[in-house]
Amino acid sequence: MWYFRSPRVFAFGEGALDYLKEIEGHRAFVVTDNTIVKLGFLDLVMEKLKESGKEVAYFDGVTPEPPEDVVYESLKIAQKFNPDLIIGLGGGSVLDVAKVTQVLFEHPDLPMLEIMPLTPITIKKTTLIAIPTTSGTGSDATASAVITNSKENYKMELNHPVLIPYVSILDPVLTKSLPPKVIASSGMDALAQAIDGYTVQWRNDFSNGLAIHSTRMIFEYLPRVYENPEDSEAREKLHNAATISGLAWSNSFLGITHSFGHAMGAVFKIPHGITVGIVLPYSIEYAMKTHSNLYGELARAVGAADSSDDDKTATIKLRNKVVKIMKEMEVPRSLKEYGISKEKFDKNFDDLVRLTSESAVNIFNCREPTTEDMERFWHYMYEGKSIDF
Repeated sequence: MWYFRSPRVFAFGEGALDYLKEIEGHRAFVVTDNTIVKLGFLDLVMEKLKESGKEVAYFDGVTPEPPEDVVYESLKIAQKFNPDLIIGLGGGSVLDVAKVTQVLFEHPDLPMLEIMPLTPITIKKTTLIAIPTTSGTGSDATASAVITNSKENYKMELNHPVLIPYVSILDPVLTKSLPPKVIASSGMDALAQAIDGYTVQWRNDFSNGLAIHSTRMIFEYLPRVYENPEDSEAREKLHNAATISGLAWSNSFLGITHSFGHAMGAVFKIPHGITVGIVLPYSIEYAMKTHSNLYGELARAVGAADSSDDDKTATIKLRNKVVKIMKEMEVPRSLKEYGISKEKFDKNFDDLVRLTSESAVNIFNCREPTTEDMERFWHYMYEGKSIDF
């Protein structure tokens, strides 16, 4: 038996923030970061909450690729305030911290690493609301959160149905101020998870449609937003597409684009969207040897290939379309191009392979990599060499 899980409510489009006035609750705790505060978005959200008579407290200490300490700092303030609403306002890192804060607020003795599918966890006291300010992770619609274990230097891939927000609010006004680098990084994140979501072993009828549509939308609207952030139609469509891609992969799963990407981010401290962007063309090439049918289907469905193209030709066209968008947005195509020295790469090589092999998502990839394949993959990806094995 399979399940399709999603937030209970999506409020989207211009003015969607007004939905905050309709949500029942008395004490709202907002998790965010300093950038969101400086942009005035926290004040905007707090104003909406106070208009409906809610008391508000906030934590603005979320950092990129957040470690456990940040979650516990957020939790400490939440415990003092005792909210019935917990709101994540920000990018994927902020939303992930808000999710885990909620779980630990209701289960303070639960070890963070036990936020996994087989652990019995219930949410009874609080409602989680996600308000993304970037168009990338889709975390506002997923059952996952990624928190960095700073002591052992790896990313904890937490997953449980209770991590799915109750409400997702998608207001494109919050994406107006994104700089080009953030547009590129978050957009590549959305594209990578949409393509992963369509091609993994747990793909299904429900997730496939969402993955196809989100991939098609990202191909169309990401270049437009990058070229002209004032394009309001494209910003709104891309914002929606990122959440749709989150719905897709959260109900199928992720593949090696993310196991390699998480390892790269943990070791070299590269933003997540850039890491999975670097990996994506190589993961397509790697899977092409055994599963070009899946990528060919997707390529034809999203218009990256012609209906008459065979699977291999269509897969190559899909890969080339990804690379074209990367070049347009100046996303590096290899670790060497990103600026990682050979000395640094060699020094961290064993850790890169170890962290990749320890990722839970490898088994869901359509072609499950061996350790030898992972080692070769890393060398190819460092040099920018096409996968031929």
